[in-house]
Amino acid sequence: MSKLRGLVIYTHNVERLKTFYEALGLELWQEQHGNGPVHYSCKLGEVLLELYPAYSDDQLGKIRLEFSVEELLEKMEDAVKLGGIIRRGPSMKDGSPKI
Repeated sequence: MSKLRGLVIYTHNVERLKTFYEALGLELWQEQHGNGPVHYSCKLGEVLLELYPAYSDDQLGKIRLEFSVEELLEKMEDAVKLGGIIRRGPSMKDGSPKI
């Protein structure tokens, strides 16, 4: 079974988007991982919503979906058979493959 675990939204104005989601009743907290960008996060059930700064127009308005997938390697093979392209292969994290 696959589950949505994360949704990342890229924007040129993180503070403005944060204010919008707070007006909807979400409680966001500030985070920064190592030398990465300051961003905001909140939990929506099991899904982590994150608001990240877009550093280029190519990133603006894009989203990133993060899934938890059982039997990941088999699912990747199935996707390739259907014409999918794997841009980055899996790595191991906590004893299981991650993309």
